[in-house]
Amino acid sequence: MKQEIDEIQLLTLSDKGLDNLHKWCNEKDYYINRKNFKMPILSIGQMIDFLKENSYSLDIYYSTTQLIIYVWEKKEKVIYQKTFKGKELCDLLWEAVKEVLEKEKK
Repeated sequence: MKQEIDEIQLLTLSDKGLDNLHKWCNEKDYYINRKNFKMPILSIGQMIDFLKENSYSLDIYYSTTQLIIYVWEKKEKVIYQKTFKGKELCDLLWEAVKEVLEKEKK
């Protein structure tokens, strides 16, 4: 089971998303040293913390063929809900975190 996002996944963020990620990682000191620079790295637990701290809830369902996570937020009577399906929990959580990073102003 994959435990954390990789460098390639970080490259999928826009400048805004990367800036929001750096702000959050600076608060938590979630960095590792890679090739003479500090890179934000997120584990499964850290991504769950990120979603929780940004007022999102999630349910995780597992079957023999796939994993499904439901992510939702309720703000001012509007419910944001998204379903992610796949095989790796880490990758599904990253997709949810990435959407929050791209839309939220941290």
